[in-house]
Amino acid sequence: MWATAVYDLGLDTEQFYALTLAQFVTLHSRFIESERRLDRRCARLAAVIVNMAGKYSKKSYTEGDFMPGGEEPKQQTMEEMIAILKSSSLGARLVN
Repeated sequence: MWATAVYDLGLDTEQFYALTLAQFVTLHSRFIESERRLDRRCARLAAVIVNMAGKYSKKSYTEGDFMPGGEEPKQQTMEEMIAILKSSSLGARLVN
């Protein structure tokens, strides 16, 4: 979690430790949504390029054909996150 907070969210260590679990989850969810929007923009552009240049293909491509990972990942519940945290040594300090 700390690496995600520092690297992906741009927080420093002090800011990370000041967050509640709910605040961290909310920030991380917003980051993931933002990344998906950026991926979708690139996928849309790729589909346009392939469809414009693909005169030899009878298939019409959509942005979904170029999205990484295929289907949407399953959203973790708060209970699953707390269980994972409690099972780690860092989580034991933060949750208890």
